[in-house]
Amino acid sequence: MRETTPRPTALVVDDDPSYRILMRQYLELAGFVVIVASDGRQALRVLEERPVSVLVTDLIMPEIEGLELIQLVKRGFPGLRIVAVSGDGRGPEAGYLRLARLFGADAALPKPFSGSALVEAAMPSPQACAAPAN
Repeated sequence: MRETTPRPTALVVDDDPSYRILMRQYLELAGFVVIVASDGRQALRVLEERPVSVLVTDLIMPEIEGLELIQLVKRGFPGLRIVAVSGDGRGPEAGYLRLARLFGADAALPKPFSGSALVEAAMPSPQACAAPAN
């Protein structure tokens, strides 16, 4: 009997439905189980309910924006891999991507990005799965 490795779970957070669909497709093709949320508040609810391997979050969103979400996740789920995505990497968005790295994001991708860049950034390290911090 073959032992199967559990598939990593990605939580994709973006207020733009087309980017949510695109990121979901890229990650599912790479073997991830994907959960989507349209803002940081929804993302926090998901994180409280189930383990996740990687958080992929946009930075400019309603409710809880990406930089705040990164800070909250780093405190509550310290082992969770975080990938920040935003804008085109120029102008104010470039500053947000730099801040995301300073706030604890493991990777920061300017939009638009390739599927391979997203998958590479999202790949979890061994034994990475976030459960709430005690």
